[in-house]
Amino acid sequence: MPTINVTKPFQWSPDGKEVKSYDEGPHDVPERCAVVAVEQLKVAKPLSDAEKKKLDAEAKAEAGSTEEQPPSQAAKTTTKK
Repeated sequence: MPTINVTKPFQWSPDGKEVKSYDEGPHDVPERCAVVAVEQLKVAKPLSDAEKKKLDAEAKAEAGSTEEQPPSQAAKTTTKK
């Protein structure tokens, strides 16, 4: 599956029945969806392998940093009577 960077949200239907919505940002999409978004609608740009690796590394780093953080103190609420 190619990865595209969506610059403007769009909808695409792989089968003419189910409609999928794509927001801005990187998405792994079927080949035909990439062609439609990039060449016909001009709402996305293809990502190179280097760009995909960079995004994957950023996502892993972000996921790792959120796992190590303690839960927010605001989540704990108690009431005194």
